[in-house]
Amino acid sequence: MNEKIFSQLLDATRGFALIAPQSTSLVLQLLCWWKLSKESSALPEELRIAHLVDRDLTAQHEALRQVQAYAQFPFMDESVWQNLRGARDIAPLLQKIGAFEAQGFLDKLILDDAAFWSLDRRDGSFAFSPSLGELLIGLAGIRATQRVYVPWDNSGQLAARVVRSGATALVETRHPTLPAQILGVVSTSGWDINDTDPVGVPAALDQGRLVRFETSVCIPPMGLRYSSEVFENDLFDRFVEKTPVGSVLQIRHLLA
Repeated sequence: MNEKIFSQLLDATRGFALIAPQSTSLVLQLLCWWKLSKESSALPEELRIAHLVDRDLTAQHEALRQVQAYAQFPFMDESVWQNLRGARDIAPLLQKIGAFEAQGFLDKLILDDAAFWSLDRRDGSFAFSPSLGELLIGLAGIRATQRVYVPWDNSGQLAARVVRSGATALVETRHPTLPAQILGVVSTSGWDINDTDPVGVPAALDQGRLVRFETSVCIPPMGLRYSSEVFENDLFDRFVEKTPVGSVLQIRHLLA
């Protein structure tokens, strides 16, 4: 049912002159806005999505910019809104979201795998099969009391599952917008994102030391090679092997 609802929301973006990833992003941005409007007591009434439904694109765009200050991590994709200039309005999508809300579908909506559903399987994208995500989370044995390290989660699929398990997720990735959107649909709290390269510039630090987590779950990018500066200038004694091979440095970073 989740994928069918997501597909119907994507269908509502037809005529907006957006390519597939942008349509996905727009749907997720508006759902994050809906979630924040419903759950955040700090969000001013005039910035809640229900008050912007009948406004024009310019007003909606500006309001969503202001909403970012109240989000756990910015989820807005400016490029999508720039490309929407060819559309008269986004009323069909907002109306569809409103209809699903009235029917009670949004409260139980799970879009953890939206990146997998929306992308061409042949394009070598970073999204992966939902069954792989379920397997990894099951193998990790995550408990609700844990803080879980989730580096390189460009699709948000693993972090979303961690948060749904009741644990707290800390994500490190160079591509934070999509995971922020996915996580924003899951919950307005219980997670954080650092926009960084985990191996080159780790950001999960406490008083100059790496934060220690009870567990980590991830799918590191394959085939990367790092410059010698990464291991030569490392301040945390992570790298026993002095090598540019990405998989070796990634494993050493996780162990540290």
